[in-house]
Amino acid sequence: MLFRSLLATFAIALIPASAFARPANNACANAIGVSAGGTFNGTLVGATNDGVATCGSSATNPDVWYSFTAGTCAVRLVLDTCGSNAAFGVDTVVSIMTLCGGFELACNDDHGTGAAGCGLNDSQTSLVLSPSQTVKIRVSKFSTRILAPFTLHVRYEPVGYVPPPTRVRPKARHARSSTPTTTTAAATARRACSSPSSSARPIAPPPL
Repeated sequence: MLFRSLLATFAIALIPASAFARPANNACANAIGVSAGGTFNGTLVGATNDGVATCGSSATNPDVWYSFTAGTCAVRLVLDTCGSNAAFGVDTVVSIMTLCGGFELACNDDHGTGAAGCGLNDSQTSLVLSPSQTVKIRVSKFSTRILAPFTLHVRYEPVGYVPPPTRVRPKARHARSSTPTTTTAAATARRACSSPSSSARPIAPPPL
């Protein structure tokens, strides 16, 4: 089964990229939204170059795009392509940009440790985002390696949430309890910022 998969991948690599249809998210302007987190199957086959990166010798390589917007809380966004190299033979490069044609905020070629199901040629990177911040995610490949499908895992978790000051009801003279009561809005916000994405998966140690 593995041999057939590798054979199909190398067969694709021998066909010119121009012979394939462009991926729907080939251009940054058509980035696929991934704000809910989850697992996304993508491909570099047929893709063209629409961005740059500072790692993995991928600045001029074909790429595809995704978009993530944080909610009302600051979050740590974690991206990885774990399992892609073993399944498809692709050597991914993942970077995070401020916007289309903007500045690079993070970039990773090789995960480096091979931990938590990540191969050495899979990618993983993370970044803390401010509330409502939007970033663009670029997936490309290392140097002259093959164009192939990949799997992108997206997860996030709230970080450093500090609830706003809340009003505390004055304690009535006849009250038996001395426990202050906070507003419902603050309690609701605290709960909203305490849960990671539903697609939570173990975060592998970052490369040294």
